Amino acid sequence: MKNLPTIILAAACIALNVAIGTLVYLLKLPLYLDSAGIMLAALLVPGSRINASIFSAIVGVVSFVTFGVLVSPFQPWFIGTAIAGALYASLVVRGRVTDLIDGTATTARFLGRLLIFGIGWGIVAAVVSAPIVVYLFGGVTGAGTTLIFAFLVKTGHQLVSAALLTGFSAEPVDKTLSLLLAIAVARFTPQAFRQLLADSR
Repeated sequence: MKNLPTIILAAACIALNVAIGTLVYLLKLPLYLDSAGIMLAALLVPGSRINASIFSAIVGVVSFVTFGVLVSPFQPWFIGTAIAGALYASLVVRGRVTDLIDGTATTARFLGRLLIFGIGWGIVAAVVSAPIVVYLFGGVTGAGTTLIFAFLVKTGHQLVSAALLTGFSAEPVDKTLSLLLAIAVARFTPQAFRQLLADSR
């Protein structure tokens, strides 16, 4: 099957999202780490940026629905965040971290790119997620970040500002770590499999 490598990539990216996201959720850490597979899909799938956008968005949607069925009923409501992340990964990050993946970037360049793209991704996720957190769930989503939200509300912040501040404090860290994980997995993906992906176009 010509498309088998792409299917394997999608399955691996979904499994990465669900497995690590579940662990973080159950430990109630003030992070998510449920989107590294979205970035990985955008970085590795062959074809155009549009193709990468569609592929990584599908990975995100399936991941969040699966997570919702198995772990948290809140997760599917954040599919918009997953799609926004897929667009960011495909249109902004894809093609601009090749040297980070192949190991040729200097340490300074690696850290600079990692922080710039990770923080940018976090800001996008925070802005997209805040209305959902506030207007659908009143700030309570079962994730570890709910504690940050509750603290901000208790100290006098309105729901919207508390949700945004929670997002802006947690998401950039979360998405920088997710980007680092995606780059690490991409770097250690066997060249033979990358070639199979390229041949499946």
